[in-house]
Amino acid sequence: KRRICDGSEELRALKDRLHMAKVNKERAQQLLEISTRDQHDRLREQHIAEHMENERLQHVELEHKLNIEKNKQRERVKTINQQQIAMKEASRQDAMQ
Repeated sequence: KRRICDGSEELRALKDRLHMAKVNKERAQQLLEISTRDQHDRLREQHIAEHMENERLQHVELEHKLNIEKNKQRERVKTINQQQIAMKEASRQDAMQ
């Protein structure tokens, strides 16, 4: 039986085609796995980049709020200082009279 299979050119050609089909199927599976892994990696990197950008934007927003609060505090201090100067000036005016 083995000699008949080995001796037949047509069977040998079919055997070779079957082997090539198996090799091609395995290679296609490998390529699909690589493609899937690459897509997963790209998505993961995209999520990381989005997270980092969100953190950066939150930091910028916090810095902006901090600057606003600092400016408000400066204005309050300025107003208090001006009131104190006005009160001292009024006291000085009263003392001179």
